Amino acid sequence: MANWFAMERLADRAIDRVFSEQIRIDPQVRSGKGERPGSDATRPAFVTRGLLKIDVGTIERGNFIGRRWEGDMEADSAKIFIQLPLMPPYDLRDGDRIVAIDRPGPPAFEVSSIARYSGRAEILVTPV
Repeated sequence: MANWFAMERLADRAIDRVFSEQIRIDPQVRSGKGERPGSDATRPAFVTRGLLKIDVGTIERGNFIGRRWEGDMEADSAKIFIQLPLMPPYDLRDGDRIVAIDRPGPPAFEVSSIARYSGRAEILVTPV
């Protein structure tokens, strides 16, 4: 019988090896509720590799109480996938900043949530 979880881990590693890019994790600390974060001196910046996936989609048609309507609604989301052995030696926290240093700009994102499964961290981020 096939071990689907093992095959998923192998596929994830192969995809990450080919398509990942260099990213920098800049830990942030908030001094109070609603305040802008600042650098966290207890957790140094960490450079690693991750797969940045940005989805930009458009919903063109829908159904509203039996009637069709048309319109555009943008659905933007971004995720960063990092193999667990490549994660920093400290825990990421909501509000930490991740910078895609291989891209022009470079674009920065803020960590919204983190899930770990199949040997990989899936980090939901929002553009800063």
